[in-house]
Amino acid sequence: MKKVREGYKMTDLGEIPVDWVVGKLGDLSEIVRGASPRPKGDPKYYGGSVPRLMISDVTRDGKYVTPKTDFLTEEGAKKSRPMNKGDLVMSISGTVALPSFLAVDSCIHDGFMGFKKIDEQLYKDYLYYEILHLREKLINSATDGGVYINLTTDIVKNFDILVPLMKEQQKISLILSSVDEQIEITDNLIEKTKELKKGLMQKLLTKGIGNSRFKDTEIGRIPEAWEIRGLIDISQGKGEYGIGAVATEYVVGNPRYLRITDIGDESKLLFNDIKGLNDEEYEKYLLKYNDVVFARTGNTTGKSYAYDIKDGELVYAGFLIKFSINPKLANVNFIKYVIQSKRYWDWVNVMSTRSGQPGINSNEYAKFLIQLPGIEEQNQISLILSSVDEQIDQYESKKEKLQELKKGLMQKLLTGCIRVKV
Repeated sequence: MKKVREGYKMTDLGEIPVDWVVGKLGDLSEIVRGASPRPKGDPKYYGGSVPRLMISDVTRDGKYVTPKTDFLTEEGAKKSRPMNKGDLVMSISGTVALPSFLAVDSCIHDGFMGFKKIDEQLYKDYLYYEILHLREKLINSATDGGVYINLTTDIVKNFDILVPLMKEQQKISLILSSVDEQIEITDNLIEKTKELKKGLMQKLLTKGIGNSRFKDTEIGRIPEAWEIRGLIDISQGKGEYGIGAVATEYVVGNPRYLRITDIGDESKLLFNDIKGLNDEEYEKYLLKYNDVVFARTGNTTGKSYAYDIKDGELVYAGFLIKFSINPKLANVNFIKYVIQSKRYWDWVNVMSTRSGQPGINSNEYAKFLIQLPGIEEQNQISLILSSVDEQIDQYESKKEKLQELKKGLMQKLLTGCIRVKV
C-alpha cells in the first residue's frame, strides 16, 4: 500500500491535504436545470430582447459569456430558466461540462445547468476552475461503453469535488485568473493582427504598392500594369487529383498523408491527427515547393494549402487537387494570399453550390481568375503579408504555452500537490 505523505490524507479522490475536504456539488450549491419554451420558434416566446445562452456563446467567449445569438420574449423567459449576471452555469449538451459565468442577466435552456446559492465555504471562482479541471471525469460519469448518455442533475449533484480552506481557494483562483488574463490579452492581439492582415490583403491585392493608374476588369478595379490570368495559365500542367489510399498510422521518417481534414483556417497545416499511408505509388503524389492543393468536395470545398518544405514530405489525398505554380510567372506565396481573399471565397461559394452538392472540380479551379502584378511586386506583397503571418504565429505559440502552463498549474494546485502560501 502506498504511503501517504506527511500532511496529506487518502480519500476516494486520491491523496489530498489534511485540511481539505471532499464535498458533493449538490451539498455545496443548489443545482438547477435550464428550460425551453415550447413549441420552438413560436414568436410568442422567441425573438424578443431577453438573452438566452447558447453553447456557441460559451465556446466563443470562454470564462465570462454574453449571449448574442438567441433571444426570448418576456413570455418566453417565464417558461425558461432566468439566471443572474455573475451566476455560474455549465453546459450539459453539445460541448459538455463547460463552465462559464454569465456577464449579463440571461435565460438558460435545457442544455445547461446553473449553480445557485453556493455554500459560503466555497469560492465561486474556485468552483469554476475545479469543474474545468474535473471536466473529463464529469463527462465520463455520464458515459456508458464510450458513448455519452446524459449529464443529469442527479449525476452533477452527486459529483465529488475538493474543497480547500477559503483563503487557499481564493489564492488558487487568483493565480489561475492571472494566467487567463494573459491568455485573453494574447487572444486580443491575435484577433487585432488578423484584422490588420485582412485590411492589408484587401488593399495590397487590389491596389498593390505604389500604383497610381487603375483599370476596370471582370474581377474589379486593379492597377493598370497588372494582368488577369486563370489559375491554369500560371501553372505547370493541369490540375492533378491526389492518391486514393487508406490512411494508416503515421511512422516517423515516412511521408505524411495530407487529407482535407488536415488543412485548417488560413491555409495552415494541422498537426492534431497526423496519418501516414501504405501505397507503393505514393512518390508521384509527393508535394514539392510551388505546389498548391485545393479541397474539391464537401463542406471543406475551397480550402487550400501551399506546400512549405518545413512541413516535411507530404502525399496529397484523392479529395485534393494539385496545381504546380510556374515560378517564372507567379510567386506561390502571392497566390497563397489571393486564395485566402474574400473575392476567392465569394467565388467558391458561387461555384460550389451550383449543382446542389458542394464541390469544385479541376477544370473549374483552373478557370479561377487571378490578379497578377509583376514578379517583383508579388514578392513585395508576399513579404509584407508573410511578416504579419509570422506575428500571428508568434502570438498563437505564446497562447499555446500559456494554455499548457494553465493546465499544469490546475493539475498541481487543484489537487493540493503544490500548496499556495496564504
